[in-house]
Amino acid sequence: MNIYLMIKNTFRNKRFIFFTILTPVFWYIALVMMGKTSGFYKTKYAYIWFTVSCLIGIAGNSLVLFAKSINSMKNFYELQIATSKYTILKWLYDEIIVQLVLNTIICLVILIVTFLIGHVEFSLKFVLLIIILNILGCYLSLFGFTLGQFLMQGPLMNLVF
Repeated sequence: MNIYLMIKNTFRNKRFIFFTILTPVFWYIALVMMGKTSGFYKTKYAYIWFTVSCLIGIAGNSLVLFAKSINSMKNFYELQIATSKYTILKWLYDEIIVQLVLNTIICLVILIVTFLIGHVEFSLKFVLLIIILNILGCYLSLFGFTLGQFLMQGPLMNLVF
């Protein structure tokens, strides 16, 4: 499937918008507001809160991939391999690219809120954090896909469906 279409389809999903973009943003805002009203707000905490908020969004995004893997047809990938040149490795490559784009968007939205709400200046720490969080997001996505395939093929499949 075209990567652009996969991203466009993801942004049409209201659950994606709510759980992977808005919820981490609200989480960050709540942490900053609590820190400011309690009097312990410092810049170093903004980095931690940014990281935690991004992790919430990225983990949610990876769970969406896990759920998509679980809900797909049992022999979907074998059928695609048999009928087209689109292999499971090509699908995983496309999915990882989509996850990188979506995770970067999640981090950038939270980063924009970080600059608007907090007293944080742009630094290379944010760029490094986004790169590390994207690597973690790729790992979680691959783990979610593998776990979804394992559950789909194993004895638990009969319990789930």
